[in-house]
Amino acid sequence: DAVSVPGILELPLTLECKVIYRQKQDLSVLPQEIIDRFYPEVDETGFRDYHIAYYGEILNADGSLYTANLRKAKAETVYHKGSGIYRPRFTYMGFRYVELSGVPYEEGLLTAYAIHSDMERTGHFACENPLVDQLYRNQVWGQKSNYVEVPTDCPQRDERMGYTGDGHVFALTGAYNFHTEAFWSKFLKDIRHSQAANKEGYVAPTVPAPPGEQGIGFMSMLGWGNCVCIVPEMLYWQFGTEQYIREYYDCMKAFVDCEIR
Repeated sequence: DAVSVPGILELPLTLECKVIYRQKQDLSVLPQEIIDRFYPEVDETGFRDYHIAYYGEILNADGSLYTANLRKAKAETVYHKGSGIYRPRFTYMGFRYVELSGVPYEEGLLTAYAIHSDMERTGHFACENPLVDQLYRNQVWGQKSNYVEVPTDCPQRDERMGYTGDGHVFALTGAYNFHTEAFWSKFLKDIRHSQAANKEGYVAPTVPAPPGEQGIGFMSMLGWGNCVCIVPEMLYWQFGTEQYIREYYDCMKAFVDCEIR
């Protein structure tokens, strides 16, 4: 069952926690069926001191965890000995595999909760080709794993930020799968605040944008900043409301004026 958190759904998933790789007694790699965003919840009562959990999408040829594609993202959690259940409240991880070090794995040690913004499912697809059906299911999971408060590039590496370009490219497709009006209403507010924080009126490639004047630059141009124009129009066609076109017209105008200059 889903556990309701303000604006977020948590779905507890059962990890297939057989050890598929063991370099030594206290280092194990555990598989997860799909990549998604998870809260990793851990029972700390059995810890001797501390252990580290690393997260990744694929394995090396020898069965160990491959993390080079994560680039600058640490994608690790350090757990210290405690007396109960610990769950990180200010981060999440995107992964298919978990590497545990510092403690032998025992059943029940780790629980994963898939999370995504609370959106009503509105679109479905099925056909006679099982491969196409699976492709569609993967696409839906991809949307959920990248719709947590902001539209991210990906859930696992160092681009877990609210990308305006990636967001608007998938916005129409996503609006067929889920009722996304509330999700985009919130992100448009983020864009407005970010745009108002710079004197040039540009729309940053990531929102919330880093503090201070970033300058326009390549990634603030049409491929990304268009989000402030494309998404309100998408919401009009998909949900029949002019509210966002009217409410964000000044933001669109400021962005266009910035591009012209």
